[in-house]
Amino acid sequence: MKWTPELYFERLGFEHELINRRVAWLLTSQTILLSAFALVLKTENVSAGAPQPMHDLRDFLKVMATVGAVTASLILVGIVAAVVAKYSVWRDYQSFDQKAQWGARTWITVVALLPEIALPTAFIVAWVWAYQHYTQQHFPFWYGLPPALGLVALGVGFTCASRRKRKKDKHEHDA
Repeated sequence: MKWTPELYFERLGFEHELINRRVAWLLTSQTILLSAFALVLKTENVSAGAPQPMHDLRDFLKVMATVGAVTASLILVGIVAAVVAKYSVWRDYQSFDQKAQWGARTWITVVALLPEIALPTAFIVAWVWAYQHYTQQHFPFWYGLPPALGLVALGVGFTCASRRKRKKDKHEHDA
């Protein structure tokens, strides 16, 4: 691929737009789920001071908290994938311009991406807390296994791709 500064910033912009969409999906889904959860909590039988919530409502709270945590986890995997893609575009562009910064400035880009990773993480923590607090049961953390495996797969794929790219660059440089 023939790199130009215009193509580089276009690709970075595309990847950032994907992150933006995922954050919008996160906020939309979590708003709907939190609203439904709060509506159930508002009922007299489930309020924090009531003796025991009705069995059906407790099951509904479990489902809502689980769906909220799993949704936030999957969106977190998508955001991390987009961050890895942005980083990969930058690394690829460095073959054209070795002094190129990641985004505006590398350190600013890293700091700017922190909220996009912290936001779904905060929702995950809030849902786990709500599950445990309002159902008096421990959250089944094995529900988080698919997103965790997704993050591991991304890490392994990213490492393999980076090594392959370095070998290819070294081979082209030596030739």
